[in-house]
Order: sequence, then structure tokens, then C-alpha cells
Amino acid sequence: MYAMNLDLTNRICIIIGGGQVAFRKILPLIESGAIVKIIAPEICDEIRELESKVQWIQQKFSEEIFQNFFRSCREIFRRDESSFKT
Repeated sequence: MYAMNLDLTNRICIIIGGGQVAFRKILPLIESGAIVKIIAPEICDEIRELESKVQWIQQKFSEEIFQNFFRSCREIFRRDESSFKT
């Protein structure tokens, strides 16, 4: 496993699925200050208890969702690149 140190404060993190594995991944993201969005047709009770801290998109995952997410990421990175130029 490769560990990374990232500042996720106010960054959108997408979780695909709403079961126990997703729940275990969500907790550290919330603690890191991430904006957590869950894409799943159903969620487990533990995630349901976190609904005030996450956004649940109640639908099956589709390729279109992924493409839209990456399109948005490209735009964010383009904006951020300009701030690194000296």
C-alpha cells in the first residue's frame, strides 16, 4: 500500500457504493474535512447516520457520472495551474 499526505479540506471526494467498506473509507475523509459524496442506490445504516455530513446521490454508478466528474476535475486543475506559475 502507498500512503499519501493530502490536504482534503473542502475537496470533493466521491465514494462509489454504500456498504460497510464505503463506511470505513468515509470516516477518515470526513475527519480530514473533505466534502464526501456517495453514489449508491442504497446505503447501510451506518452511512445513513452520517447523512448530515455527506451527500448521498441515490443512483447506480454509471460511466457518465465518472466522465462528468473528471471533466470537472480538469477544469479545476487548469485554474489551479495558473496559481503555481511564477
